[in-house]
Amino acid sequence: MLAVILWAPGCVTHEVADSYGQYLTNQDDTVKLPQTGLTAVYSLAPATVEHRLEFKSATTGLAHTWAVEFGKMLMDTLQAQEVRRAFASLDPAPAADGSDILELAFDLENYRFEDMRAKIDLAIAVSGGGEELFRNVYRAEGASQGGKMFWGGAFAMRNAIHQSTKLAMDEILAEFLNDLWAQTQSQAATP
Repeated sequence: MLAVILWAPGCVTHEVADSYGQYLTNQDDTVKLPQTGLTAVYSLAPATVEHRLEFKSATTGLAHTWAVEFGKMLMDTLQAQEVRRAFASLDPAPAADGSDILELAFDLENYRFEDMRAKIDLAIAVSGGGEELFRNVYRAEGASQGGKMFWGGAFAMRNAIHQSTKLAMDEILAEFLNDLWAQTQSQAATP
């Protein structure tokens, strides 16, 4: 009972998404995403917007709870300069009906932080002119952050989650942008 009383006041929930935008700003130009020159708008599925994962890590101390809100982190990602440079224009708004502007719809299938790394399954659908052009599920794992977590403990955990999530998202976005470019070019070539 005494151990629970002493441990409980030290329980802290860390909101990881709150500082992710600043982390991305500090990491600008760490990856060169494919350039499409396309104009697009994007939306997130309601479940993606509301996503919240809470977990503990024995490596960084069980008194700490880490809360990841992937929807907020994805919005920060889509507003990051390195992603925005991949498009002529990318805005978080629905396109007008019948518009030729591409519509990107993001739907998180799964986010987890296990084995000391972020693992993401993200469905992305692309529509244009009122019809769906393609939909793919992209899966990626960020690099393991085990050393950082072991040596830095709770002080390094937020950065570990940020970095592993960013690395997984960089991989997903690079693959998606290549698919988007290939699809739009094949559509343009079709009479």
